[in-house]
Amino acid sequence: MGLMRQSLALMLPVLLLTLSAAPAQGQPAEQAPSPAAQLFDDGLEQMLTKNYDTACPMLAESYQLEPLAGVKFTLAECESQGGRLATALGHYRDYLELYEAMPPEKRVRQRGRNVHTATQIAALEQRVPMLELSLPSEAPPGTEVEYDGEPLPSTTLGVAHPFDPGPHRFTVKLPTGEARGQNVTLAEAERRQLVLELPASSGSGPEPEPDGDGTNLRTWAYVVGGVGAANLVVGLITGAVVLSDKSTIEDNCDDTACNTTGKETADSAQDVAMVSTVTFAIGLAGLAAGTVLWLVAPGEKEPAEAGWRPFVGGTPDAAAGAVAGVQCRW
Repeated sequence: MGLMRQSLALMLPVLLLTLSAAPAQGQPAEQAPSPAAQLFDDGLEQMLTKNYDTACPMLAESYQLEPLAGVKFTLAECESQGGRLATALGHYRDYLELYEAMPPEKRVRQRGRNVHTATQIAALEQRVPMLELSLPSEAPPGTEVEYDGEPLPSTTLGVAHPFDPGPHRFTVKLPTGEARGQNVTLAEAERRQLVLELPASSGSGPEPEPDGDGTNLRTWAYVVGGVGAANLVVGLITGAVVLSDKSTIEDNCDDTACNTTGKETADSAQDVAMVSTVTFAIGLAGLAAGTVLWLVAPGEKEPAEAGWRPFVGGTPDAAAGAVAGVQCRW
């Protein structure tokens, strides 16, 4: 008996160590959450602290990894509370499609999410901005439109489409590579039609830049015309001098014979007459050239019409709070 007690005393520590290390019968060892579940938990935590810019992408990534109806519903709630109404509306509609495809036993587990979703859809349809975009009739085939840097499907054009409230940028790209962007700000419940603008050159190459010193055709018209007018005045003055010398020459010359005064006057008049002829011709040519430049110069540019940029004061009200007890993944 003493020997048996000694043996049990030696084995007891080993037995206790073994029992403490082994899992309990019928109780599996704790497993780490899957990446999708971890993202959902982290996103939900951020959502509850109203950090929607961080929460919503986490929930979206969780749904991509494991597309569960509860994740889609929670993502819709996140986007709605964050003010991205059109995005939330799309997620709510997706959730209803998932719900309709569920067998009855799984619908029971949704615990009224479908009723809340239908209510949210009805409310958001009244609040979400609707914008109908179109391209000008002269837009060449192959023209593309981007919405906040992402390609916009051509089927969206010509049809009223929901957009999130707030600022957006639409970019029109021609097949030649030219592009033009427009900034548009949408308010809640706004209903708009907008014809997007094509790049200014519309395929004709870049617009010429104005001269570096600021001169243009109209400036040159003034310069050339002014020079012409000045020469014309000189020609008229010298012509008048020649006429005044004519009487002196007639008094001091007899046919080809002239006294000293007549000869000096005749020589001077000949030089002045040549100057008058040249300057008069230059003057007429300058005025003609200036007139042509003035006529071909482009007219003054009309003031550009202000693009549509409605101002939105404040921020959209957050959507209704999350339904208690239904923020789970399944």
